[in-house]
Amino acid sequence: MQYIALTDHSRRAAMTHGLDPARLARQVREIDRLNDKFEDFTILKGIEVDILKDGSLDLPDSSLAKLDIVVAAVHSHFDLPRKAQTDRVVRALENPYVSILAHPTGRLIGEREPYEIDMDRVISAARLLSRDQCGAGSP
Repeated sequence: MQYIALTDHSRRAAMTHGLDPARLARQVREIDRLNDKFEDFTILKGIEVDILKDGSLDLPDSSLAKLDIVVAAVHSHFDLPRKAQTDRVVRALENPYVSILAHPTGRLIGEREPYEIDMDRVISAARLLSRDQCGAGSP
């Protein structure tokens, strides 16, 4: 392997003792220290942030800007109406630091049904935003 990405949960995922901005900053410094030691291996700095009910993220952009990968995920408010849930996810994807949308339906097989979401709209938004970030001529 040439690299690995660390994407611990952020602070809203209480059951995982997620990272707050201070703990994330310490982790970033430690990863930078380790990366300085390695010649042929890189640890990518990342986090899985919670998408809040309004579509904002549970960590500030100033923290996210220091990372290589930001994974955004819905971990609460699974019962929102379809439009509200879709708007929420699309707003999160509009954050320039978001790299990946995790478990986009919220389904847990045998435990929780998927939440209502317009997946076509989410995918279209992700595709459009990806093209905007990579340049208009990108696929």
